[in-house]
Amino acid sequence: MVVNKKARRADMIIESKHQTNMNPKGIDYHFIGIGGAGMNSLAQIIVERGFTVSGSDRAFDQKVSPDLAGKLAELGIILSTQDGSVFDKRDVRQVVVSTSIEDDNPDLKRAGQLGLPILHRAELLAQVSNTSRSIVVAGTSGKTTTTGIIGYVLYYLGLNPTVVNGGVIKNWAETDLIGNAISGHDSNLAVIEADESDGTISLYRPSIGVVLNIALDHKPLSELEPLFNSFAQAVKETLILNLDCARSSELRGSAKITTFGIGSNASRSIKQLELGPSGATFLLEGTSYYVPLLGRHNVSNALAAIAALRATGLSHTEISRALAEFKGIKRRLELIGEKNGVKVFDDYAHNPDKIRASIETLRPFFKRLIVIFQPHGFGPTRLLKEGLISTFETCLDKNDLLYIPDIYYAGGTAARDISSADLIRPLKEKGLSAYYYPQRDEIVKEVAARVQPEDAVIVMGARDNTLSNLCRRLLSVA
Repeated sequence: MVVNKKARRADMIIESKHQTNMNPKGIDYHFIGIGGAGMNSLAQIIVERGFTVSGSDRAFDQKVSPDLAGKLAELGIILSTQDGSVFDKRDVRQVVVSTSIEDDNPDLKRAGQLGLPILHRAELLAQVSNTSRSIVVAGTSGKTTTTGIIGYVLYYLGLNPTVVNGGVIKNWAETDLIGNAISGHDSNLAVIEADESDGTISLYRPSIGVVLNIALDHKPLSELEPLFNSFAQAVKETLILNLDCARSSELRGSAKITTFGIGSNASRSIKQLELGPSGATFLLEGTSYYVPLLGRHNVSNALAAIAALRATGLSHTEISRALAEFKGIKRRLELIGEKNGVKVFDDYAHNPDKIRASIETLRPFFKRLIVIFQPHGFGPTRLLKEGLISTFETCLDKNDLLYIPDIYYAGGTAARDISSADLIRPLKEKGLSAYYYPQRDEIVKEVAARVQPEDAVIVMGARDNTLSNLCRRLLSVA
């Protein structure tokens, strides 16, 4: 995707948070791919601030995620077919895209023909962030949960933050909100999840910056490390680093540094950690904390969030009280249900570190793990292939079951020179019960025939919300 070099900056977002009818005869911002979590969260903020917003998404055209489409429409966002026709029907002022939008996208092609200004999502989000007292969360794993904790605690305590997150906060989803964003009227606080996958992390100038970890994910480490270093140097007040991650702990900038860690000499280190089947407890600087999330990795995420919240001036007592009410993020090791002694979890884990964390979290509480992993995209699978194979080899027991369907293909021109079978083959050679079934229906039948009481079924992988439907199908056959 190529951004128009002559694009006007979206400076009008800085002018006022509550202007209305900025462009009554047309559209201020048209979001291409508005169904994506990062895109629709930002679109919600923009429309709440009084701008006219439209959007298109091929998933909506295919009748996928109708609930999300309906909620966006209820907010006043105009949804159109992704065929370029919106530009002939309405006066669109600016077009917003993400890195995943390819040059042959019909909306993008038509916008280019008309010479419309094209703005990257991260540029617009950086303006929201950089004109606020912002807390920006970065890292290759855990940032959605950490951002969610920070945003929810501030909201719970009445500080009215603007929050733009990459996942749905379950507490908010239980209301009439979509759950991944909230517009903080009359507040200068903003909590933002920053993306390193496309290099746009360098656009942010946060007051408080958090780096959770740096590991191979969307880019090689040789490209990731300079990006995170640039981010760290841009932090203005407090830079929060994970002392348990060697790469992130070495970052430096001009801001005050606060560190966190489990079992380390960090600024924020804990005592009396206990991990249980429904959450974790620990003692931090004399205050008892309960984190209602599974796993050691979520304790680390909570510590990062606490460090950021303390940097805003909140007390441990306030943070502890609010954190205990946090219900987690959808598709982040989310328990979908239990039937006949079998629990089914929906998990977005798609890189080796995330997969390892989830498997190690569930291992002590179940007799056997049944893992369904759908790789996301041909390029990412190619990049992570060896790490994925190694992780499954070391984390799965001989009696566990692993099923991998075809690689999730979201469209575009990616080279299809790798297959899920390329992941399965070396695992079978190691003696693991690993199976390649191209279609999900085949996996449902297999699981139905083999699942037993005390099993955990975990659906992992692709950035595809229909995997949540697969979880419900698997629960029905348990």
